Amino acid sequence: MKKIFILILLFVTTLNFSQIIGPVISVNKMTHDFGDIEEGGIVEYDFIITNSGGDLLTIKGVNASCGCTAAKPNKNELEPNESSYIHVEFNTSHRNGQQKKYVYVKSNDPKNPELRLCFTANIVPKGTLNIDRPKISLSKYQHDFGTVQKGDNIELEIEIFNKGTKNLTISDIMTSSKYVNVIFQNPTIEPENSAKMTVQFDTSEKIGKIIRTVNILSNDPLNSQLTLTLIINIVDRS
Repeated sequence: MKKIFILILLFVTTLNFSQIIGPVISVNKMTHDFGDIEEGGIVEYDFIITNSGGDLLTIKGVNASCGCTAAKPNKNELEPNESSYIHVEFNTSHRNGQQKKYVYVKSNDPKNPELRLCFTANIVPKGTLNIDRPKISLSKYQHDFGTVQKGDNIELEIEIFNKGTKNLTISDIMTSSKYVNVIFQNPTIEPENSAKMTVQFDTSEKIGKIIRTVNILSNDPLNSQLTLTLIINIVDRS
């Protein structure tokens, strides 16, 4: 009887604790800088959001500070410890000079009901950026591994292209988690050539839907940092 009472007490305590914590919205970074971009193009970025609380997080709405920006969530509901992203597109048409825009994310987080994200950019006239430069691009910018079992070995091969006229140098590759490993052995890519990058995902991290990122830094003056977004749903082995 005593054991049953203790178990009930632990259950009630845990339940009350999760309710006290409630949903908590957090983000990988509050501000993103697009750097110098030529007028007329559309640039994109994904802000990674996570429910760091103990109850369901509900995204009630996403609004931008101006009509030049489109923003929408990938998911409207996040379980505790689940991650998703807010996709932002910025149309640079008819813009010039330094830009600073905001995206407002409304949620049921009682302590932070409206999260303000920010991005900046410097818009220059068409044709004014140095054309004689390295130009980086990826074979894909987002990959969904789908549903896998915990402990599975997961790999992805990405191709990094240099579509410019000068050597492209990869200065650093950073991952958002120790469970994501990158193998890349060719830091210099000649014009009109490419190199392969292997991404390994350790699925022993935890159960549930997980979003992680790989940031690739280079000497491309227009795109000095590119982001690869990885999505995976890990389930227990049956």
